[in-house]
Amino acid sequence: MGVATLIFVFIILTGLIIWFPQRLKSWKQGLRIKFSGSWKRTNHDLHNALGFYSSLLLLVMALTGLQWSFEWYRTGLYNVLGVERNRPAEEFDIKPEAGNSLLVADFLRIADEQLPYEGDYRISLPDEPQKPVAITKYQTGFFAPSTGDALKLDPYTGEVLTLEVFSQKPWNEQIARSIKALHMGTFYGTFSKIIYFIACLIATSLPVTGTIIWINKLRKKAKRKASPQKTQLA
Repeated sequence: MGVATLIFVFIILTGLIIWFPQRLKSWKQGLRIKFSGSWKRTNHDLHNALGFYSSLLLLVMALTGLQWSFEWYRTGLYNVLGVERNRPAEEFDIKPEAGNSLLVADFLRIADEQLPYEGDYRISLPDEPQKPVAITKYQTGFFAPSTGDALKLDPYTGEVLTLEVFSQKPWNEQIARSIKALHMGTFYGTFSKIIYFIACLIATSLPVTGTIIWINKLRKKAKRKASPQKTQLA
């Protein structure tokens, strides 16, 4: 899978180089699909224009997916972003109080106070007395981002030990936490899923339209070779 993805990245980059117009006047032609021309011209435009429009998203899918295939790539990616892959576990001064643990409803109320917006929760209750309650809240909606805001609470007093708001993090940490979402197309909710779906449909059509272009060029070359022979026979 990793090797296939590397080949896919190579195809996208070389396709962009081939698409890049030699003259600025040719830019508009490369971005439009002319349906009024011949079917060969329409097929050519479908390959060039749709390929260009989807290339950026396809490149993002491929480059983010490589981190699951190659350790060297994953290490280099996090080094470029300047983010630690394995952060040391946080330690909290939690003093267990027998029979004084709060209820889940109390934790949700505190989370709503810290993160006052509509969303879904993921709650991890501690398996040891000295560990905190971990809560992640995700926004809901058509354009809702996939990343959530996280906080950790003292299970006995409800004190907020840490609060991490995704939008307040540095850009490199935001990218590092969004790699899976960028690869899967979930980084901006249902909206980005639809865009990724369309891009993948276009990617599926490119080998078909590209093969047709290649066959048409072979036929043209064969006709050129055959035409001088016809002239000599005449």
